Amino acid sequence: MTPEHRRKSARSTEPGTLAKESCGLDTEQAQAVESLPMVYRATLRKAFTGAASPRQAIKAKCIDCTCGHRCEIRECPSNECPLWRFRPYQKEGKT
Repeated sequence: MTPEHRRKSARSTEPGTLAKESCGLDTEQAQAVESLPMVYRATLRKAFTGAASPRQAIKAKCIDCTCGHRCEIRECPSNECPLWRFRPYQKEGKT
């Protein structure tokens, strides 16, 4: 396959299709990943595929819950959430 042929075939697919197929995400998971800012997509993708550490999985849940708004994670009022004490982006020593 020539380089030009590869470029044409890559352009003919729907944006994000290759990433969805290679990550093994279902349609809803892929939509959730694509709805977030680019900086958070890898974290959420790892959590959906089971490749995330516990800390990364908690971060992914918080990112998903707040639609990717970092300041909302830091100031989360949902202290009834079982993950609240472990949420990312807190100042050290403050829970």
